[in-house]
Amino acid sequence: MAGMGSLEREFQTWFQTELRGRIAKGLMALRDNMRESLAQHVVKDVYNAYQPNMYERRGENGGLQQQALNATSHADGSPDGTSYRIYINFAPNGNHSMESDWAKEGVYPVHGDDLIGRIENWNPRYSYPPRHKRLPSRPFWRNFVSEMVDDGMAEYFFASAMREQGDDVIEDGAIFREPGDGDY
Repeated sequence: MAGMGSLEREFQTWFQTELRGRIAKGLMALRDNMRESLAQHVVKDVYNAYQPNMYERRGENGGLQQQALNATSHADGSPDGTSYRIYINFAPNGNHSMESDWAKEGVYPVHGDDLIGRIENWNPRYSYPPRHKRLPSRPFWRNFVSEMVDDGMAEYFFASAMREQGDDVIEDGAIFREPGDGDY
């Protein structure tokens, strides 16, 4: 750091020791709020939109709601600390203990993006009843992404977590979608 002024060195030290830790806490609070919001969208947009009569929902016992609460995440930032990203990896598993035919590997994909697409807009189609009855659209993932990004809730959750730590954070709408976010 030759030639760096003392104010710049102080800032670098403060950033390395203080701010990074608070940003990490803010991102973890954001992750937790995102998981909870996703689980709420599962209940509101999926469970409350259609009640199956052919099977019992797993709900909090390994179903979409529980999987949303347990979604994995990853956060990273630029080396200079000017930008950060958080990823929520929601790859739901469609296995159902009472419906073993649903998850035939390679025949009827019911995991990850395929399961999200199937629930949201019947693509890929269901391979089991109700084959002839069109299920309602249940855009839980699309609604979740829109709420987090378009409605500014991700920024709000992060800024709130930073303010709780004593930081003066202004929400400026600088959170944006990665290409294809929310499209299934």
